[in-house]
Amino acid sequence: MRQFEMVVEPCRISLPVLDAARAFRPDAIFTIPDNTLSWTAYRLAHRLGVPLITDFQDWWPRGQFTLKLEEPFPWIASWLESRFRRMYRFSGVAFCTSAGMRKTLGPHPSAPILYPCPARRNPDFVPDFSPPDGSRPFTLVYAGTVINDYGRSVLRLARAVADLPSIKFEVYGPPPDWSPYDYAWMDARGIYRGLLPFDQLKARLHDADACLVVMSFSQKLELMMRTSFTSKFLEYVQFAKPVVVWGPEYCQPVRVARASEAGLTVERDCVDDVVTALESLRRRERWTELARGAWSAANGIFDHERIHQIFRESINDALTTVGGKSCR
Repeated sequence: MRQFEMVVEPCRISLPVLDAARAFRPDAIFTIPDNTLSWTAYRLAHRLGVPLITDFQDWWPRGQFTLKLEEPFPWIASWLESRFRRMYRFSGVAFCTSAGMRKTLGPHPSAPILYPCPARRNPDFVPDFSPPDGSRPFTLVYAGTVINDYGRSVLRLARAVADLPSIKFEVYGPPPDWSPYDYAWMDARGIYRGLLPFDQLKARLHDADACLVVMSFSQKLELMMRTSFTSKFLEYVQFAKPVVVWGPEYCQPVRVARASEAGLTVERDCVDDVVTALESLRRRERWTELARGAWSAANGIFDHERIHQIFRESINDALTTVGGKSCR
């Protein structure tokens, strides 16, 4: 039934939605194609004769799913991908979350790269580039998804550093899908600390010595890794702390970290390599170099206002072309 819904349900525009859209008289329809209902937006734009504006953030038909019932069957995924590409070609503006997403979707007259937008930084924040005190454990923080491949990688790293007095690992995020034994172990060790409100999480990121980005090495998720871009990376750099990016060389966060020097990459599926990278951050010069690299990215390619400006100006250009109104 769920597979049937994925294919059929978004083909129908309910009468209340159509009536509301006609009354509102939009200059464009905007959607994020990370679920089946984005196809309804495509059909609504067709029906009203207005531009479709899309923001391609994930290659969701072949992504990670919390529940098995959410995952499309292989032939359903192919069908959904054909819709995915069709929306891209039809869009007046097709934002792409990474260069990899744009390359995979193909040529388009207006497909700006639009990274996930981080929260606005506290204007009173002043970065402190003083390396951590070597007399205490080095604190590494991971904040984000802890299910499927990401959760297993985090768990493996936790076991690798649990008995190292030089490293303290803290994990924040929604409930993981670990076994009851692994969950109890992570809880007893004080490594997994649950899901925090963002204001509290910001305090933990501020106090961290480094932050961790985890991507998947799974062949099944290769397309997702080549196209998606994790928002964690953008949030971490706002605190001017080194970011360790653990993922395959083809994943977008690794490629951006290498090109911009915004993070330290670990490109093998090996926890020992991650530990070695963390130990390298005990060197004061190396820590400061990477902290400054993160801060440079926070004020450059990952700047909130810069990302919003790309979003706003691209939409304005599209609406001006068709005689529409500007957005603010």
